[in-house]
Amino acid sequence: MKNVISVIIPVYNSSPYIADCVESVLAQTYPHFEILLIDDGSEDNSKTVCQRLCARDCRIQLLKQPHKGVSAARNAGIKAAKGEYLFFVDSDDIIHPQLMEALYILMEKNSTAVATVKRYCVKDGIFPRLFSTEAEPAKNHLYIKNGNALDCRIFASSDTALFGIGGKMILRRAAEKVKFDETLTQGEDTLFMYQLLADGADVSALLHDWYYYRKHAGGATGLLSVEACQSKYTVECRICNEEIKKKRIGNAACWENAILSTLIQWYETGLQNRDKRLTAYAKKAADIERNKPIFSQIEQMKRIDFYLTFHCYPLHRVFPAFLYVRQKILRTWSMRWKLKWMYKKTKWLCQWLRWKTKWLCQWLKWKAKWLYQWLKWILKWGIPAVYKRFLKGIFLNGQKK
Repeated sequence: MKNVISVIIPVYNSSPYIADCVESVLAQTYPHFEILLIDDGSEDNSKTVCQRLCARDCRIQLLKQPHKGVSAARNAGIKAAKGEYLFFVDSDDIIHPQLMEALYILMEKNSTAVATVKRYCVKDGIFPRLFSTEAEPAKNHLYIKNGNALDCRIFASSDTALFGIGGKMILRRAAEKVKFDETLTQGEDTLFMYQLLADGADVSALLHDWYYYRKHAGGATGLLSVEACQSKYTVECRICNEEIKKKRIGNAACWENAILSTLIQWYETGLQNRDKRLTAYAKKAADIERNKPIFSQIEQMKRIDFYLTFHCYPLHRVFPAFLYVRQKILRTWSMRWKLKWMYKKTKWLCQWLRWKTKWLCQWLKWKAKWLYQWLKWILKWGIPAVYKRFLKGIFLNGQKK
């Protein structure tokens, strides 16, 4: 029998979506899997829907626990899993019918501990009902070595989507070394994936957007409470500090830049929604970031914009316009310098051609004069001398006879 894949789906108040999610897993072309539904103390009828699904297919199991959060639910799923591979899906998302087969093939082919897929954001909650199938589902892919996967530009790329857990297939023995942090409410999957890669995991990336996720007000990604912001800020700071410890300053600066952008966004959201707690928290975190040594590694214009956001917000609003005008001026000055350089270069070239032409004319004139003198000498002395020698030769030959 082929290797079993354990599909882990945490469930919390997902009754409108969980059936579609499970249906998409049951439709997979790879048949050797088990589905673990972990009910995290749902307050709606999600548990009832899950029980109906379990009665329909023996491969589906329902695990129940008091409400402890999504991290605790996923950890419970990892502990109960029997498969060699773990596949994570959020309860309000669906997957392409060939996704699990493609990721399994890639992991077997490349011997990687992690396989990922591109994500597709569904608008208005309408999922595609007709899927295009591929004869070779795992053909279009990337193999990413561990060191490259930790690069923040690849880690946060839409082609890899390593910042989230949805759509990831992971070797169980690799996942068991790293646990989801149950104290976090946001960003726990980002930290989990970073720790997994920091532990030495290589990555296979499927370049099909076959993981379909929805954004809605009730989803975890849509929440912006102070507690959620604290959790996400903690995660990003831990990753940034870890990169500094490992002497990857470029990566640390990239993460720091992301932290600054996030704090600006939170502060602006707090002002728009008149949320004093959120603005106060963002401002407090901004003061902490400005005192960090890594802050000096950020581009100067970004630091100025960050300072203006929290100390003179009206100037921050017009700062993008200032940057635009500055860029235009610099571009104009650059073009002016280039035109000036081209003018000087053209002027020098003209002078050089002029001097070269003058020298060539003088050389030709001297050559023509020399040739004229040479021909004149030949006509005056050369031909008569040859003629006299010729006549003398004839006379001497006549006397001999």
